[in-house]
Amino acid sequence: LLLKDSNYLERGSADQALRRLATASYSVVQQLLLLLKDTNSAVRLRAAEALGKLANTSDNVVVTVEKWLEEEQDSEHKKYGVRALWYSVVGEL
Repeated sequence: LLLKDSNYLERGSADQALRRLATASYSVVQQLLLLLKDTNSAVRLRAAEALGKLANTSDNVVVTVEKWLEEEQDSEHKKYGVRALWYSVVGEL
């Protein structure tokens, strides 16, 4: 429900909730990938950070983000997928 809220602050808090789960389940990763397409850049950045942190707990996250990047057409959205991968390797954006 938070992911669809009209207030970007509420949508941004969704990534915090997903991050607190500290699990790279399919559902969590898919919800964070949706946030990479959010209309607000701060929400997209926080989702990228969350995915990057989760990637350190599961190789499946990296594979899923790579697949998402191959399928995503919007270069603005792709930028945040790349940031997620960068964050998983370097640890900061």
